[in-house]
Amino acid sequence: MILGNRVPEAVLTDIAVKSPGSYWYIGGEPNTRGISGTRFVAEFDYYVGIIKAADPTAKIVSASILNWDFTCTGCSGFPSGHTWLLEFITAYQDVHNGVLPPVDVWAIDAYPLTWNKVPMVDWFLVAQQIQGLRDFLDFELFRFNDPIWITEAGTHWAYGSWELGPGNKIRIPSHLDWVEDYEWDEVAIYTESLIRWLLINGQSMKIEKWFFFRDWIDPATHENADANYSGLYLFESNEVGSPLNQVGQLYYDYAQLNAAAFGGQ
Repeated sequence: MILGNRVPEAVLTDIAVKSPGSYWYIGGEPNTRGISGTRFVAEFDYYVGIIKAADPTAKIVSASILNWDFTCTGCSGFPSGHTWLLEFITAYQDVHNGVLPPVDVWAIDAYPLTWNKVPMVDWFLVAQQIQGLRDFLDFELFRFNDPIWITEAGTHWAYGSWELGPGNKIRIPSHLDWVEDYEWDEVAIYTESLIRWLLINGQSMKIEKWFFFRDWIDPATHENADANYSGLYLFESNEVGSPLNQVGQLYYDYAQLNAAAFGGQ
């Protein structure tokens, strides 16, 4: 979502009328995009007002904050998800007579952004971010039954080092091979540990859905050029019918074996 570049009302209305009862995801990682919680209120009101007028049964998914109290290490940082969400809710209540924003699902993107310790495979750090949002909903907002969607989970860096290329862009060091030096075992342990935690805790924490990022990385781009994401991916290529890589196969196996335990999501 870009401030000042709103989807036209007629377009939103048409989609809402044609897709009654749909979930509407309003904004991604605003705490990293220079959009304050206070400024976001006007954008939220614009979209929710139009959508709900066209379809009163529509469900609203909050903007997905990036992490909770942890931001990143070895980087310039950004406002925490906790700080941003609290600012948004407070600002919303200030202009809506103390009423909480009409959110049906609360969204979070969760990554172990440890640029000073790579590969980024601290799954427990990711779990703590999700737990932080759940605790906030339960003990500060008293919204015990509100579900959480993890709109992104994964890891940004699966190599033992990184370097700065032209323009101070992060990239894989030239002495590393994009395939051979990928820390497959570390990423597999990270993926399996996080999935196991979600399967064990998902229902009690009302985590309805979770999505891993991303499907594929282009080696031609990420081996030699700019890369701020060289982490978890699932497929061998971007071709239709591409085989899963070993991490993707692990993910698939858990999805098949444990869908029932996780409510089929």
